[in-house]
Amino acid sequence: MDANSSSGLNHESYLAAFNEVHAQKEILQQRHYFLLNEMQSMAKELPPKYQQRLPNELLSDITNALLDGTVYEIVSGLKEIQTMTEKTLFNQRMKIVNTQKCIRQWDFS
Repeated sequence: MDANSSSGLNHESYLAAFNEVHAQKEILQQRHYFLLNEMQSMAKELPPKYQQRLPNELLSDITNALLDGTVYEIVSGLKEIQTMTEKTLFNQRMKIVNTQKCIRQWDFS
């Protein structure tokens, strides 16, 4: 391989990477506009006194936070913790109910 063909490959690789990054940014921007539009529509359904507290800048910041995968990871983790806690509490409740039934049966015997 000579220097020119190697340089051409590097240029093509760079150009392909640049185009991919540009396409990803375009998709992210489209998602942002879609979610922002949805947020604005939901905000319009609120009573006027609450609408005043939700300027477009805040809605845009919330939209950006939603686009960040970290928020979804946190929510998913919290849902999992809640499910485990609810199962634990349900099992504790069932043990207490069964204990109470045994005590009542023992008292009536």
